[in-house]
Amino acid sequence: MTDEERMQGMIEATRILALTMMKEGTNPLEVAAVWVQTGLSLYKDTLPPEAYDMMIDTISDLRGNIPGGNEEMPTENDTVH
Repeated sequence: MTDEERMQGMIEATRILALTMMKEGTNPLEVAAVWVQTGLSLYKDTLPPEAYDMMIDTISDLRGNIPGGNEEMPTENDTVH
C-alpha cells in the first residue's frame, strides 16, 4: 500500500465516522471542532515549536484551498456504511 492509498483510507474512514456521528445527531461543527483540536494537538506534541508554527501558518495560508462543501449532510433516511 502506498502512502497516498493509506492516507485516502484514513480520510474515508474519518469521513464515514463523521457522517455516522452526524446522522446520530452530533452537530457537524462539534465534530469539526474536536477533530481540529485533535489534529493541532498531534502537531504540537510531535513537531518542534518552530515546525509547529510553520505548520499553523501553512494551514492558515491554504485555508482557501480546503476541499469540501460538495457533500450533502446525511438525512434520517440515509444509510452510512
